[in-house]
Amino acid sequence: MGNTKHNYKLTNEQFIEALTESKGNYTLTSQYIQQKYDIPYSVPAVYYRVQKHTETTEKIAAKLTNNCPLHLTTFADDNTNDIQLRTKLYLHLLKKMSNLHLMHIKANAGSSLNQKSQKRN
Repeated sequence: MGNTKHNYKLTNEQFIEALTESKGNYTLTSQYIQQKYDIPYSVPAVYYRVQKHTETTEKIAAKLTNNCPLHLTTFADDNTNDIQLRTKLYLHLLKKMSNLHLMHIKANAGSSLNQKSQKRN
């Protein structure tokens, strides 16, 4: 990439594809865009652009949240005997679930506030 000036503008469809493929993770989305389209794209740029696509982030959060119990039960049924490793993985998944839940709540709160302000006008 270097100091080359890029004139490529990422379309909304390309951005949503990158966000979806990266499961809503801003860092992974930034990396995905940089690798696939060979353009510089920062994590803050992803964050600001996500604000324009709350419906998409809600769908991603809902899908990931809905899939978490499946992953947890699969994980619980795993034959791995390393209890310490399993505990770390379990806690990591729980943390991810709660973060996704908070992301979903924030997205819904933002939508609710926008709807209320539109009703007032």
